[in-house]
Amino acid sequence: MTLLEHLRRMARNNLWSNDRLYRAVLAMQPGEFEAERVSFFPSIRETLNHILAVDRLYLDFLTDGGLGAAAYDNFVPFDDAASLAAAQANFDRKLVAYCDGLSEADLDRRVITDRRE
Repeated sequence: MTLLEHLRRMARNNLWSNDRLYRAVLAMQPGEFEAERVSFFPSIRETLNHILAVDRLYLDFLTDGGLGAAAYDNFVPFDDAASLAAAQANFDRKLVAYCDGLSEADLDRRVITDRRE
């Protein structure tokens, strides 16, 4: 398997994994999604919003989208699990499409990731 094939498989695995995760989240009892937790982020809602925000940031870097850190800074968190699940699924399909559009030559491209750290 080539690196390109591996990346494409991982993008599809990401879509599948997130689909499974969000099926479980959507089956949670009312109040559990936003309930306070002992974790780096104080709730499942905040954790999953952060994951989507970072996903969008890195895809912007990879596609030279031009937003840079603003892709993260301007992210508007979702309050409900259904809307967040739909947004994550939409993003995951974009990531699959991006990986499907890559060529072997693209793998040598240098990507600038200015996260203002």
